[in-house]
Amino acid sequence: TKDIDLIVADIEDEQMMEKLKKIGFTLSSSPMQIGRIKFKRVSKVGLNDELLTLDLMQVLDDDYNQAILNGSTKVLVENTRIKVASAEDIIILKSFSDRKIDKIDIENLNNLKNLNKEYLEEWQKKLSKN
Repeated sequence: TKDIDLIVADIEDEQMMEKLKKIGFTLSSSPMQIGRIKFKRVSKVGLNDELLTLDLMQVLDDDYNQAILNGSTKVLVENTRIKVASAEDIIILKSFSDRKIDKIDIENLNNLKNLNKEYLEEWQKKLSKN
């Protein structure tokens, strides 16, 4: 993919947005909502004038937020532990986007073995309701 997807508690959090601005993420879209997911894109021009984009996602469902945390895996990235969402949760969240790159990501993730299809269907249905 050509962006980084982050799940955040509040896409309008002023403190987070200020920190992102301090590290160069000065281009920002207006928030939008699809189903029970709010989205906002923030970008900066990186090395070689390439655009680096963060897709901020806020899940407006406490039960699903907890399901994401329960299914996440902790990984070490540059001496910092971060939680990485499961393949199923990445598919669910990307399914709310109409972008071609997200559709390609979903196709690639759907090729993984041992995906929990029932989990996918259950949460996609619940989250698509407003």
